[in-house]
Amino acid sequence: MTVTRRKARERALCALYQIDVMDGFSNPDIAAALSLPDDVAHQDRFAEILVRGVISHLSYLDDLIKRCSTNWKIERMTYLDRNILRIAAFEMCFLPEIPEPVSINEAIEISKIYGSEQSSRFINGVLNRIKDEIAASKEAKSSNE
Repeated sequence: MTVTRRKARERALCALYQIDVMDGFSNPDIAAALSLPDDVAHQDRFAEILVRGVISHLSYLDDLIKRCSTNWKIERMTYLDRNILRIAAFEMCFLPEIPEPVSINEAIEISKIYGSEQSSRFINGVLNRIKDEIAASKEAKSSNE
């Protein structure tokens, strides 16, 4: 059975949501959160990459989200919204093979399914600011070289 990237993102969201609710980022049980028996773990490699990536870059991603979410503290965001943002921000920052518009679009679509009525607009706004910040950072790096 092949897992689509959308399904993998949804599975990663569920795992990160569970870890976040349990306040378990300091010592996460990733396999349990992903509910992956050893024999099918390879099928969900992308979900695992997302979960492990978000966890290992959590403070960087949260700082980025804080800077780009005007008037919103990350602690006040719903568990769902902040973890959708973390996944998309991780993809945008650390998975260059995935085009930024794809990461943004996927986050918006997932937020329409699982989030509140306002989630998709909020996520779109924050991720577009993140995209702009990443572009400005790349531009600054290239002008310094």
